[in-house]
Amino acid sequence: MDMSRQMGLISLKSLSTAKISLIGVGGIGSPTALTLGKMGI
Repeated sequence: MDMSRQMGLISLKSLSTAKISLIGVGGIGSPTALTLGKMGI
């Protein structure tokens, strides 16, 4: 996955310390959860 356009928008340090909670992972939440997992969040 090419994420070069998103690099620099948010610092890597803030991403590495980010915490999230996904509730009701349905049609929209499932791809979001996968993407966040690939990002390391």
